[in-house]
Amino acid sequence: MHTLITHLQNKGVKTYIVTASVKWAVEGAAKLYNIPEDQVVGVTTKVVDGLITDQQDGPVTWKQGKVEGLMQATKRQAPFFAAGNSSGDIYLLEAATRIIAWPFRLLSEKDHRIFESEVELAKLWKAKIGGCMTTA
Repeated sequence: MHTLITHLQNKGVKTYIVTASVKWAVEGAAKLYNIPEDQVVGVTTKVVDGLITDQQDGPVTWKQGKVEGLMQATKRQAPFFAAGNSSGDIYLLEAATRIIAWPFRLLSEKDHRIFESEVELAKLWKAKIGGCMTTA
């Protein structure tokens, strides 16, 4: 994935991480991919007087909320490419205008390194698109 992200960035493509985790927990890892904090889309909460509250601030970036969060961050520009690794990513994959990617090896392999959520995504996606790996 790092190679793909670097290639896209070298071509001038603005890359985002869209996570169902809290945004600040992913921002540090995003730096390893040269993705700035403002291009990390995740769950955020309001900060009042310097203290993090339990009040939601923005969309819950899970399932359809991932698309909502990304569309807000990109001023309503849909992604041309999306990749995912769980059933919570299906809406984000569907939002891609040209190319989608997911761990296609999951349909033929199952071992201890594959999470159940990845297997679930593979089954959902295969049923939805009939085995096709990309869209045009």
